[in-house]
Amino acid sequence: MSRPAYRAWRRGVVLATVLTLATAGVAALLYFLSLHSEAPSSDGATLVLEGQAMARGNLALKGWALSLDSFWAVDGPLYLLAVLVAGLRSVLLQAVPAAVAAVTAVLGAWAASAGRRGVPAVVGGSATLGLLALPSHSLAIFLLKGGQHVTTAAVCLTSFVALARRGSGRGSGRGSGWGSGTGWGWGWLAGLLLLAAGLLGDLLTAAFGVVPVCLAGVVAMARQRRAQAGTPLVCAGLGGLGLAAAVHWAAGAIGTFSLVHVQSATASGGQVLAGTGRMFVYLGHLLGVGSGYYGPGGVPGPLQWLHLAGLAVVAFGLVGALARAAVGALGGPGAPTQRGPLPRAGLPTRRGHLPRLGTLVGPGTPGNACGSRLDNMLAFGTLGSLATYVLVASSPNPAYSRYLSPAVVFGAVLGGRALGRVAARSRLPRLRPAALAGTAAVLAGFAAGAGVQLAQPLPPQPTARLARFLQEHDLRAGLGDYWSSSVVTVQSDGRVVVRPVIANRQGRLVRYARQSSAGWYQGRTFQFLVFNTTQPFGAVGQRSAARTFGPPSRSLSFGPYLVLIWPHPVAVSPVGVAT
Repeated sequence: MSRPAYRAWRRGVVLATVLTLATAGVAALLYFLSLHSEAPSSDGATLVLEGQAMARGNLALKGWALSLDSFWAVDGPLYLLAVLVAGLRSVLLQAVPAAVAAVTAVLGAWAASAGRRGVPAVVGGSATLGLLALPSHSLAIFLLKGGQHVTTAAVCLTSFVALARRGSGRGSGRGSGWGSGTGWGWGWLAGLLLLAAGLLGDLLTAAFGVVPVCLAGVVAMARQRRAQAGTPLVCAGLGGLGLAAAVHWAAGAIGTFSLVHVQSATASGGQVLAGTGRMFVYLGHLLGVGSGYYGPGGVPGPLQWLHLAGLAVVAFGLVGALARAAVGALGGPGAPTQRGPLPRAGLPTRRGHLPRLGTLVGPGTPGNACGSRLDNMLAFGTLGSLATYVLVASSPNPAYSRYLSPAVVFGAVLGGRALGRVAARSRLPRLRPAALAGTAAVLAGFAAGAGVQLAQPLPPQPTARLARFLQEHDLRAGLGDYWSSSVVTVQSDGRVVVRPVIANRQGRLVRYARQSSAGWYQGRTFQFLVFNTTQPFGAVGQRSAARTFGPPSRSLSFGPYLVLIWPHPVAVSPVGVAT
């Protein structure tokens, strides 16, 4: 191995080690924050049970009925690996989402600082890392819980980074990486595969990833007035759609899960207008400005208002990226996209480094083209997340904020890139230490807020207590309403199995044919039925239970839960009803 190759290998090893250690540290912090955010639910538990089924050999989840956001090819492989390593354990409810959020935060920080060195790289990367690794209480609830489209956002972000690198196609020459290459190659292939996997697991990948990639390709075509400039991106988006459709067809022919057809829940015209106003409020809550429905998590007012800086950074990054995309697309090849000195196009700078992203101006500068493509994909992905919330949120239910999580992820990266760009443009070297000190001060405030959250008591865990109660009474196999079933199964580490049921039109209990497997009911008998009396779901209660199984022999009360027990085993058909 030559000396330059050895040095490059050594730098790669050091970088990989630093990123791994950083990810592990952030994951540990986020895991403990997740314990203080909100109790797990059956939505997250379903993902763990999907991983268990895949670990047992049912990789296609044959016999399962899932929503359009099945997360099969997105979260599913992660939970498969987690179950193979740890088994069915309640810790996976928080550990896997924390690991996903940590990888997302570190990858976002790397993307925010890529192509820069020194203070601009530190400022940009630290800003993104602070927004995602030190989340507000409201953001932690969605960022650190399974089934909230965070992994989908991570897959799309990774696809954006891969497609923007353009460094592995034929003719890329020595300067592979940011700002070189033809647009085709391993990065392009990785981006296409990631988009296809995202679509197979979550159809919202179309809004968060596919459409933004295609739009970025169109902007590249308009900016350079050449179709070839954006063809790789457009082909990646459309190719991801085609590949996902082909895999879905092939899996269906072999035998896989079924997608549940549910009534459309899109917002009406009036609800869209109301949702647009709520969107800004809820987005502010996720970024720590205000407390909203979920409360401040004990964080005092001054630390909450400090998050205005984070909101301003995200807004600045988004508006700036959209403005540059519009100017570049309308102005064509001669339109400047950014200010700053113009290095020699396509040539390495001193010490063999490529030109810094975001500091180049005119046409024919590969580094600038690469930076603008990534910014455009992130900006359009943010808009896709915002539009999804507006079109889907038919009520003020704060749970709809999960559709804004990708906007926070993409916006945090855009904001970090914008700060790094501003720091790199500064002509006064003395301002860079000031920028670094300001960033450190804000991050210290974010860290203090996270520390306050960690000092708060753990939130109530009613389903975990219910799992222990059932186990103490030797009740091992039962039925329950959706919110009292799968989560109890996972929180008991599989020692108590509760399967979800729902009442049909005749008022009899049947399988809840959504987020469940037919194998859970086929040839199975159960001892009891448990349901939450204060939060009824699916008409599961004493009346529907008696109509289905006859009068119970006894009942047990535990907090808001009622457990009905029969003297004989009871069963339900694996063919059920979905709502």
